[in-house]
Amino acid sequence: MKTARATFRGGPAGVLLGLLVTMAGCSEPGHLTEARFGSARMDKQVTSPTEPSALRGELPMDVDNPDAGLLLVPDSYQPDTPAPLVVLLHGAGGKPEAILGIMREEAKANGTLVLVPKSVGFTWDMIERGHYNVDLSRISRGLDRVFREYSVDPARVSICGFSDGASYALSVGLTNGGFFRRIAAFSPGFVAASELRGKPTVFMSHGTQDAVLPIDFGGRYINEQLLKEDYVVDYREFDGPHGIPIDIAKEGFNFLTAPASP
Repeated sequence: MKTARATFRGGPAGVLLGLLVTMAGCSEPGHLTEARFGSARMDKQVTSPTEPSALRGELPMDVDNPDAGLLLVPDSYQPDTPAPLVVLLHGAGGKPEAILGIMREEAKANGTLVLVPKSVGFTWDMIERGHYNVDLSRISRGLDRVFREYSVDPARVSICGFSDGASYALSVGLTNGGFFRRIAAFSPGFVAASELRGKPTVFMSHGTQDAVLPIDFGGRYINEQLLKEDYVVDYREFDGPHGIPIDIAKEGFNFLTAPASP
């Protein structure tokens, strides 16, 4: 797996820090929820495919909008075996093609479907526009397409992201915890779930030398709040900057796609 360490300066990352400081005194429970951004609830349910597709490879997520993102359907996908599905979210200014690199080869090897949406703006709507809207709808439409065309294991639907994408993945994942069974967050800045539903398990990593989203306000603080709410968290710190080390990216992928517990 080839994984670059990504670094962003200013822009929405600075907005994240400001939001975190502001939210610290008014979010609840445990500073994981925030009502001001509207609802992140999607009310999704895995269904059997009604229009099975034979298409494989890195496909447009939305055939009517090639800029909406990617859908990876590996050659190893078998229609008669429900597959794991990972929703993968890029960081601020990122591109689906780049963030897909953290799990492309592993997904191809074990038949995992990977939905990689592109944010409508520079970063995700809740961060850039101050409310859940266009990006949440884009993710929802992408999921509808996957369920319509491919067989998915409902016990292995997960959401994952880096930086701004990690904050968005945690926020949407915790809001829809009955649907997303697992969440992986690489170097998140904060959490702003509209409500807490279900109890997804969480994998989280953060670099101790992160100058973009400092660890004390990100991974360490979020881990503390998740544990207070009785979430199961596998939290990793590494000596490095804002990025995803190769070994941690691989561990995160294995966490997301492991067979469900009995």
